[in-house]
Amino acid sequence: MTAISDTINDRAIYYLDIQQDLQPFEAAELNNWVLFVIEDNIRNPILGQFADMCIDKDILSICAAGKAGSEVDDVFDFKMVDRGMEGKKLPSWFQTDDDVLMTSWHENFDEGFWFALTTANYRELPIETVVVANLTGDNYLPIIQRLTKQIAVGWLPPD
Repeated sequence: MTAISDTINDRAIYYLDIQQDLQPFEAAELNNWVLFVIEDNIRNPILGQFADMCIDKDILSICAAGKAGSEVDDVFDFKMVDRGMEGKKLPSWFQTDDDVLMTSWHENFDEGFWFALTTANYRELPIETVVVANLTGDNYLPIIQRLTKQIAVGWLPPD
């Protein structure tokens, strides 16, 4: 994972390109974290396994962007429901049926990233880390670096 030098709201930011290999993500130690996932292909064969790994790592919130953002949001929702019905492991913060994985998807990429850095939250748990997981074949690192710098100096998405 590539660490982005700036922090926003005391949130560390990491970027990871994931093509077919989930090992670098699997090795990551994450606490109180938000995922900003970029995906264009809902048929990506690793998407389900990736969602399961995120849930295993106690993800607090997911913000999805890309052409398949809405569907990725649904994948995470369905994974949580399936795990609950099958009696599989749920995140450690999941204590009652009132607890839900916070998910959102964003047509506007910049706005979605801004939301992950500044607004996404989960009750009283402080967000410590934002992980940007790029599941596309495109290089989004320069875009994420540029947006992080803009947000650090007060940039807001247009209304």
